[in-house]
Amino acid sequence: MERIIEPQREIPVLTKADVVVAGGGPAGFSAAMAAARNGAEVVLVEKENYVGGLLACLPILGFYNYQGEQVIFGIAQELVDRLVVRGGSPGHMVDRRLTSMTPVDTEMLKIVTQEMIEEAGVKVLFHTFAAAPIMDGKRINGIIVENKSGRQAILAKVVVDATGDADVAARAGATFEIKDREDMQPGNLMFRMDKVNVDKIRLAIAQNPNNAGVPPGFGVTVDYLTAKCFVVDGFVEQLEKARQAGDIPPDYPMRWVIISTNPREDEAAINMAMATHFHATDAWDLSRAEMEGRKWIPVVVSFLRKYIPGFEEAQLISSHSIMGVRESRRIIGDYILAEEDVLGNMSFEDGVAIASWGLSAGHHPRGEFRDKDYYTKKFPRKGLTGCEVPYRCLLPKGTEGLLVAGRCISVTGITQNAIRVMAPCMSIGQAAGTAAALAAQASMTPRQIDPVKLRQTLQSQGVRLLAKK
Repeated sequence: MERIIEPQREIPVLTKADVVVAGGGPAGFSAAMAAARNGAEVVLVEKENYVGGLLACLPILGFYNYQGEQVIFGIAQELVDRLVVRGGSPGHMVDRRLTSMTPVDTEMLKIVTQEMIEEAGVKVLFHTFAAAPIMDGKRINGIIVENKSGRQAILAKVVVDATGDADVAARAGATFEIKDREDMQPGNLMFRMDKVNVDKIRLAIAQNPNNAGVPPGFGVTVDYLTAKCFVVDGFVEQLEKARQAGDIPPDYPMRWVIISTNPREDEAAINMAMATHFHATDAWDLSRAEMEGRKWIPVVVSFLRKYIPGFEEAQLISSHSIMGVRESRRIIGDYILAEEDVLGNMSFEDGVAIASWGLSAGHHPRGEFRDKDYYTKKFPRKGLTGCEVPYRCLLPKGTEGLLVAGRCISVTGITQNAIRVMAPCMSIGQAAGTAAALAAQASMTPRQIDPVKLRQTLQSQGVRLLAKK
């Protein structure tokens, strides 16, 4: 690769803070909130123009475990409470095949997350990328950012990497793992449609429960005729019929329909614009994936109108601004959460969050051309009550002054399924932000703080953790 050497130049210091959080998605939002509420001066850097990331895209999954018990509270629950008051969510809806789903109004979500961030006193920089870490040996002292104002530095006592892809950690020299493209779970570009007759969808499911796509052994856990909102993973026969008729191209990678209704009565979010075999850490790959997902939108819209009851008059209203990425880098931390930990519902002395999602909740790397029981045969969901995430999973090896939050924490490739959805990511983010504030105030690195004190602080602020075994 050819290289251009930039002349050495000074980078202006934009600001100094106790904590800088890179990434304003579910984990970054909660991390910034938690750090500020625990007394830290916080700067949140976000590449989009709102706080919340994929929270403003589809229902929030994972507040409950597979036994129907709520296990995630704290800032995540406060967000839902505020949305309910504003008419932006009906609250949690228990569905044991999904643990739970919490529908949200896309635009109200953006308003409420911004209000919460402002109330907490977090300084926000939108349209800003975390370009590079500022290093002193193995110690990170802030980040260099790029935005309309150019290249600037933000100095901080502690940095929280909530980019989802461990961008800051990787560039700071942290050890990480990443699968080959061929082994990556696919991503999806969410889009919304209105003028949907939701009652027709309900009736189609009542007449044929298989249209809901309930996995064997789970039973129908949602009353689709009365539920305010619901998620459908079915209509397999209709999609196959469309494929046979030539209304769906042979290379379309999904074998069933995923529809999420939301608080707006005639609106639905569609999770069917899939892209496969890409690295979210590669700009060319990510661009291709976004384009691949978007090219499927008109195909799916036409299919829904022709084959799925309730979509006859439906209209495309928006696609999300970012691809929903299920996996990319995973840091190697002081502990690697493993499959047996999740299957054993383990608790830890330094447990700081709950992994509530199943190991079986994965997607085949070649898209949905697979047996629907691909994961459940090896990793059953029944019996999963929740596994604690140790604080050590947030501490990347090879660096100091840095915490990682969200789906890129220290877990195995399969175990990442248990923590990658939004409710666990928010819980992990709250733990990271709280730890960052404690470290900054004590002039310590995150690795030096007492994890027992961190655990107690989280519990005193509404986080529920497991009883120690």
